[in-house]
Amino acid sequence: MYSLFRGKGVKELIDTNTYSTIKRLKHGISLSPDYLPFYNELGIAYRIIKKPNKAIEVLNRALEIEPENVLIRNELGITYRENKEFKKAIEVLNRALEIEPENVLIRNELGITYRENKELDKAIEVLNRALEIEPMHLPSHNELGITYRENKEFKKAIEVLNRALEIEPMNLPSHNELGITYRENNLIDEAASILIKGLKVEPTNSFISKSILELYVFFNPEKAKAQHYFDLSTKLRISKKSLGIKKRIYKEFIDSLDEIVSASCDDLNLYERYIFHAIRLKALHSVLPLLFALNKKYPNNPRIISRLGKTLANPVINRAEEAIPFIIEAIDLYKQRMDKDQTIDHIMYYLRGLLYAEKLDLLKEELEKYTPDLMGISKYHRFLARYFTYLKKPENEIMNQFQIAIEKAVTPDEYETSIKAYIYFLEYESNEDHLDIIDSLRNKLK
Repeated sequence: MYSLFRGKGVKELIDTNTYSTIKRLKHGISLSPDYLPFYNELGIAYRIIKKPNKAIEVLNRALEIEPENVLIRNELGITYRENKEFKKAIEVLNRALEIEPENVLIRNELGITYRENKELDKAIEVLNRALEIEPMHLPSHNELGITYRENKEFKKAIEVLNRALEIEPMNLPSHNELGITYRENNLIDEAASILIKGLKVEPTNSFISKSILELYVFFNPEKAKAQHYFDLSTKLRISKKSLGIKKRIYKEFIDSLDEIVSASCDDLNLYERYIFHAIRLKALHSVLPLLFALNKKYPNNPRIISRLGKTLANPVINRAEEAIPFIIEAIDLYKQRMDKDQTIDHIMYYLRGLLYAEKLDLLKEELEKYTPDLMGISKYHRFLARYFTYLKKPENEIMNQFQIAIEKAVTPDEYETSIKAYIYFLEYESNEDHLDIIDSLRNKLK
């Protein structure tokens, strides 16, 4: 079979010339229509070139030939996940585990899928079970550490990732994820130490170089060190896609880093760009003092006030009570400026925060206050459905709010989001069987 590939491994060819390899794999299938490895690699190749529907079709054809093949099921689950079809991914991977319950590779992929679907508790359970089966499995250590970090369980994340480094001290993904975890938990010295150790293991590692550059630009701003690692990133030819920020913007930040941090420059747009990227990277502890300083420098600026309130409310900072006056001030300022979209977005953010914090008496008052601004807005009715679910109101009232949310959707994204939220309620939270309604809603998504 491998004569088709002139002695080279299929994965190697996929990496070097994906389109040519696809042609060869399709030819291979025409010669040997029951040879599953060709289907498996063709599915992977289609996934690499961002044709997930073709990948799914090919991998499902393979399962028609051998329904119990867990390798095919694993790749199909990964493909569904990358296509954001999380429920199908979870079903496929769980079926694979029914066939091979002790397969840690599949458990690892299922854990990642649960995490990406924001089911963090399930992800943690699955990944911990993988480590019970194979305690030395490094990928599961790394994924469990990342999941604990996303669940704001920093102590557990650090413990798991340190255990990974005890197993394999030279493991660079563990160095990188541990460094990221330390810095998000505001343990800057520890982050620098572990990342620099990783860079000593492999001085040309672009992921670790990028993490250290981010550390000294956003988490612990130091111009000289930021410049050094920026120069290294240029030397290593780290792409803009890998950096996440255009190099000219990085250079702009580094050139003005002392002025940005001290809030002494007069370029509001520069501050806003810097703060956007700092928050995207979760540099919340370091950006908070800057936001307070900018609020004094630019009073009545709704964007700064909004950022300040949302940063205080973030569970990592955990100062939600302090956040409320800033969020309300931002709402009032956007109202004064007649910015309807921002007004609605901030009201919804505020109301969701009150529900999350279980401040139900205050939420009831604020709903009366803000309902005139929100009537007929799709996301408001989705919120009411969630609120009514929390209050255990009759199902017909909850379903009515979802139906209004679908009717009032003005964009395709709003329409799809409302339908998916309704389906989730019917499948997981309703006490009754609504198969006909679910089928009808799924048809609307096609």
